[in-house]
Order: sequence, then C-alpha cells, then structure tokens
Amino acid sequence: MHAEERAVRIGRLGKTGRLRRLGRRFWLGRSPLRRRADRIEAWITALLVAAMIFAMRLVRKHYDQVNREVDLDRPIVPSEVTKPIAILPLDRWSRISEKALSFALSMTDDIRCVHVQLTEETDQFCAEWDEKIAEPLRAAGKCVPKLITLKSPYRYVLQPVVDYVLGVEKETQYRKVCVLVPELVVRHWWEGLLHNRRADLLKVMLLLKGNRRIIVINIPWYIEKA
Repeated sequence: MHAEERAVRIGRLGKTGRLRRLGRRFWLGRSPLRRRADRIEAWITALLVAAMIFAMRLVRKHYDQVNREVDLDRPIVPSEVTKPIAILPLDRWSRISEKALSFALSMTDDIRCVHVQLTEETDQFCAEWDEKIAEPLRAAGKCVPKLITLKSPYRYVLQPVVDYVLGVEKETQYRKVCVLVPELVVRHWWEGLLHNRRADLLKVMLLLKGNRRIIVINIPWYIEKA
C-alpha cells in the first residue's frame, strides 16, 4: 500500500511539474508587450476587487448608521404630539389653492398663507384675500389663516419662501412645520413642459435645506380627461 501511494504521489508531482513547465514556456513565449499588458490587467483586477470591498464596507457602514438613528425602543411620547404649523405658498386663488387650504384647515389652526409679491403695488391675490378667503371663513366660524406677504424686488419666488420656512422653524422649539405644496398634475409628459416646475423645485430646496421638524406635503390637482 505504501508503495502504491508513493507512486501515485510521484505521478501527481510529475503532472504538476509538467504543468508548471508548460506555463513557464507559455509565459516566456509571449512578447514583452503582451506580458506587460497581462501585468497591467492583473493590477487592474486587483484594484477593482479592493475598490469593491471598500465600497461594500461603506454601504454597510451607511446602513448601520441609518439603523442607529431610526431605531426606537420606547413608546410614543404623548406630550410631543401637537398640532403643526401649516405654511401654504400661494401665487393666486384657484381650485388648487382651495384644495390645499381646505386640507390645511383640517389639520391645524395655525395656518400661514405665504404670498410672494414682485411689485410694490398690491396684486390681485392680496386684494381678493378678504373677499374670497378671510370673510367666508370668518362667517362660518372657521379659523382664518394669516396672510404673509413677502416682498421680492428681484423677482425671486422660491428663495423667499424657503427662507421664511427656515425662519419659522428656528423660532419654534418643538412644533413641526408642515409645508403644503400645491401642484398641478397633467395626464401626459409633454404637457408638463408647458407649465413651470416651481413646485418640484420648492420641494427639492426644502428637502435639501430642511431638517427633521420640516415636513413637506404634496397637494396634487389632477387634470381630468377632456
């Protein structure tokens, strides 16, 4: 048995030696440029493997950080449940504005309608405020929202609204600030090119500059099929 095992081992070593010699002949038989290219490919492969391992560790680190911040092991705190401050940017009175204002009235009593005025003169929205919004709500015994008029001589519309939202958030200590963004939703993608995308830009700016106490709520108005 020992002799047979020894013969098998010698045969295996012989095969390994022949393979090594064949590999060496194959390597030496290649041109210097080809051997250099093979070395570069080997280095590239090694670097890609290292980069993938590093990227996977970063992904794992990110998930661990997110889990540490969002995991909760205590019950809800009732004292922290309060009505939010609703901020509603409005450019004019329309069905979309009415829908957003009705939703704001159903969630809180502290509603602030923010209107950016581009000129020194009173525009149509401010002139119709009492007639179309304040007086009907007051007659019905409902909460009357505050009209916040922001002057913008340089015709900036979104930045004054964002600055106002951030300022309100700093003034409050624990209340949440809900920004209701009215938005027109069209049926076809090409119809969206015919309308401005201020609502989308405002949501992006608030998400980038906001914090945990600022909540962005989308109020869509869908165009019905003609």
